[in-house]
Amino acid sequence: MASTAELHATWTSDGATFWGWDSGRALTGEQVRRLASGTLGSWWAGREAALVPLAVAVPEHDTLHLSALEASPREVIDLLADRYPSNTWTPSMRWLHAAVSLVIDAAVTGLVLPSLETTGLRWQARWELIDHPGVQQRIDRLAETIPPVMVAGGSADAREIVDQLADAACRRGLAGVGWKPVLPRSRKAPVVALRRVATALAEGTGGVDCENERHEATVTRLSAAMSEVRASAEGGVPLASRGRLEPGDPDEPWELRFEVLSLDDPALAVAWSDVFAET
Repeated sequence: MASTAELHATWTSDGATFWGWDSGRALTGEQVRRLASGTLGSWWAGREAALVPLAVAVPEHDTLHLSALEASPREVIDLLADRYPSNTWTPSMRWLHAAVSLVIDAAVTGLVLPSLETTGLRWQARWELIDHPGVQQRIDRLAETIPPVMVAGGSADAREIVDQLADAACRRGLAGVGWKPVLPRSRKAPVVALRRVATALAEGTGGVDCENERHEATVTRLSAAMSEVRASAEGGVPLASRGRLEPGDPDEPWELRFEVLSLDDPALAVAWSDVFAET
């Protein structure tokens, strides 16, 4: 008799979890391992995949407490990037595969770019999808078709899952080719800061530590440059800010004027006070 066991996926704050269901009951830990190995290949059985407790709301059942195999976003890319869904895959597995395919397509066509943002305490380096009609159309379709069980963990929606997978896909790609930026052998502050940003984009959690003001200044300039590239890729107008001293009357001090200007035509400048007055 053919097996009726099904492998389902639920997204949590740590990535994807995979769990089994058969004839109205959840599978045990070792049963889930065997099912996942049969569905996703021996890679799963050949590593120490972590079993974690998971609570999911299955339709027509109360909230279930079961054992699931956990995979980080990068491990999800490893699992699904080179696979094709079969007719035995559940809707949640098919949906997750479609999300992985989206981010890989976007990454290899230049629709995922690096970003640097500050949390107020430290800088965070990430790979993020740009605003693009084709990408947004696919994300909207995923949002419309996401199986309830995929978000039964209650920690993310379709866009957040895609964003995490996009960052993971780029990091996986860089690791696969052993990417390292070509930088001078120097301990000068700008070089050290650039090296830390590059490392944060390829490894770890993306945190960038700035030990002094020179590191901070370099990362700030790099963040602005990344924003300009993103604006250009998205079809926006590349902008910058500047402070400019304006002379007053002979006996009066000069006035410091802050402006936003177009990088394509620096003559197009507007005072920040005027911008805020309009908002």
